[in-house]
Amino acid sequence: MQVCPYTHFPDGSGWGYGAACDTVPYPAPRPTSVPWVTTLSPSWAGSVTGRDWNQWFIEPVEHQVHDLYEELPMFVRKADGSVVVGWKYDQVYSNVVDSVDGVTRHVNYDGPRNDALVSPYSTYAQKPGTNDWYGIDVAGRLFLLQANGTVTTLAGPVTRRDGVPLQDPPSASGVGSTTVSTAQIVAANKVTIGTFEGGLLFNGPTDLAVDPTNASVLYVADSLNHRIARVDLSTTPVSVATYAGTPHVAGRVDGPRLQARFDTPTSVAFGATGDLYVTDNGRPGAVREIEPDTGLVSTLPASPAVNQPLVVRVDPQGDLVIAQSSTKTVHRLSKTTGAYTQLGSSFGATLDSWIWLDVDRVGTMGPVGDIVVAFSVGQGRAEIWRLSADGTTVRQHAGGTGPLYQGPLSIVVDAGGHYSWAIAVSSTEARMITSGFGSLGVTVWRRLLPGDPKYRSFLNNDYSYWLNGQNIYTRGTIAGGPARPSFVLLRGLNGLGALGLPNFDEMAYWSDAQLADYIHAGMGGEVQRPEITGGNLCDLIFYIRMTSIRAMREELSRGVCTLP
Repeated sequence: MQVCPYTHFPDGSGWGYGAACDTVPYPAPRPTSVPWVTTLSPSWAGSVTGRDWNQWFIEPVEHQVHDLYEELPMFVRKADGSVVVGWKYDQVYSNVVDSVDGVTRHVNYDGPRNDALVSPYSTYAQKPGTNDWYGIDVAGRLFLLQANGTVTTLAGPVTRRDGVPLQDPPSASGVGSTTVSTAQIVAANKVTIGTFEGGLLFNGPTDLAVDPTNASVLYVADSLNHRIARVDLSTTPVSVATYAGTPHVAGRVDGPRLQARFDTPTSVAFGATGDLYVTDNGRPGAVREIEPDTGLVSTLPASPAVNQPLVVRVDPQGDLVIAQSSTKTVHRLSKTTGAYTQLGSSFGATLDSWIWLDVDRVGTMGPVGDIVVAFSVGQGRAEIWRLSADGTTVRQHAGGTGPLYQGPLSIVVDAGGHYSWAIAVSSTEARMITSGFGSLGVTVWRRLLPGDPKYRSFLNNDYSYWLNGQNIYTRGTIAGGPARPSFVLLRGLNGLGALGLPNFDEMAYWSDAQLADYIHAGMGGEVQRPEITGGNLCDLIFYIRMTSIRAMREELSRGVCTLP
């Protein structure tokens, strides 16, 4: 199949990389798995040192961290049967309903770290006793993200891998499609994993929690179904049923759990005694409680009243910590007095209404009870803040600033997602996970440890070599060389496409001679590049290695060029 210059699919914006076409075999073998080796990250045990962002190492557990809006090239099928190359991730639109549509249409694959796709609009809960995470996206895909980056769907829709997926551009409003419906795309591309009671699939789920008394049971805030779902992982296949609420009926009715009503529940969290707390985000909003023994649902009193609570977590004292989407503020709700107190400043500069948080209940990341908050500002400012338990100490990390280490280039942009979405703290190690739009995968934050690659500001003296390598990769040839198709067409700017070609994670471990032969032969395409030699060839090889998983494990430098 040909890979040609094209406008970005599906949004139609211009393609700015080089001229001409290239040809690749398709279907091709799946890339070789290059798993992430998890490093033990001892708990900070409450130490204030954990509050110093410079002591943290950021690593992409699910493929490499991507530039903002970067495409992962893959073949997709249009409504007329023609095949094109796409695409960027569909942006979240004006509300949850539109967001669900965008995520549902996207191709999210199961597979190993460098051959899987996870929606950035996913929230996470730690799998007890492991460094693995359960995740759920707003399109209703419940999955397991293992510490080595392997993604496995447990319940809900997952994209098939036995054909070219059907896609179609969004309509002018950014919602839906002009010719192909989301339902048609799902029917053509997806299969549903698990059994769903009454055929009721997840609809816009936004949070999940693990049952503290049974690690095989998860509870899901199934927002647009206005219910709390119970997931039993011990059955084959996984089974999903309504635990509380009246499906499809929004309201605020207390009482027995299956007779109660919820209004857009967006978050769930367990207390120490097994009570399940739920945030109703529908206006004006409320915090609900489900008793474990009786199954009774009640509404917690709060003074002053809550206002569209989006996420709830439980602090070490058993009180609730809540972020409001309406005011972009964090509050504590006392279980004993009902006092509802704002903690820290307002995050009112956020781009939209989304804000998320987690509480460090045992001090793995620093002082016990610290609150980490993720919110969206936009324009390169993905922000992760830390509040002390009483809200008086505020420590901030803003994307694009400071010497916080992220990856081989020591660049922090997108560390929490360009538009931050999720944040979850491990209860066993100094480790947390973040995701967000602009970083198509998910990122783990852990302690900076001996042996980690050192912080280097734009690669220090090697930056010019890396930059030249990037320019060659982008142009597909050397400066002044013949017109060539861009290598970006084959595997994206950071070397991780979905055309079945070896990606940077694999190529980084090849020898110089192997890489030189592969580059000269076309790097997976059929257009040969014999003009890339000497220092230019060394620079391109250096760019490949420094933009790979290998550079997250080793101190790499270009060194003296010895290639002819």
